[in-house]
Amino acid sequence: MRAGMMDRRIVIEQDTATTPNTHGEIVPSWSTLATVWAYRKPLKGSEKQQSQQELAQAEYMFRIRHRTDVTPEMRINYDGAYYDIIAVFEISRKHGTEIFAKRNVA
Repeated sequence: MRAGMMDRRIVIEQDTATTPNTHGEIVPSWSTLATVWAYRKPLKGSEKQQSQQELAQAEYMFRIRHRTDVTPEMRINYDGAYYDIIAVFEISRKHGTEIFAKRNVA
């Protein structure tokens, strides 16, 4: 994978604990696993009506250098937006890692 294509700085975050918020709801507490350079490619987008609200969803593929510690239970923080990781795949014998993620926007 050419380093010049990886021009986005992303933060991979993991859920470290669940804590109650001010309303008593249990919410995840996220911490940084790694900050890495990535290539970002949009895959598809869609809109749907949910609970009388328009919900837009976009799917992306992020390519990073090879890592074995990224899982679908994590998320990506890129440019102030959060992307839920859907799947993680190794690219041809540890050449890199592809992360497929989605972003929901209300």
